[in-house]
Amino acid sequence: MSLQSSIGKEQCFICGTPAGGLLEYYRKFDSIGIIHWADMSVTDTRIRKYDDDGNEKIDSGHMSTMVNSFGEDYGSIMTHSQPDRC
Repeated sequence: MSLQSSIGKEQCFICGTPAGGLLEYYRKFDSIGIIHWADMSVTDTRIRKYDDDGNEKIDSGHMSTMVNSFGEDYGSIMTHSQPDRC
């Protein structure tokens, strides 16, 4: 499949900061996210633990497993994280 964008950078949810976009929120974290292109949702892999202000939490002692399903025919992902180990 070959796609080409017809919007400007300021309207792009990946490289711009349009109203209603969540990527600006995620950019303040030093982490890895997975973008689901069909609905533009972002799944944080939680390789590091942060509070809502972007401050890293050291020695949180937590680990987690998260499963996100994107609906029929769109698949799902499962992430297992241990932020203290990155």
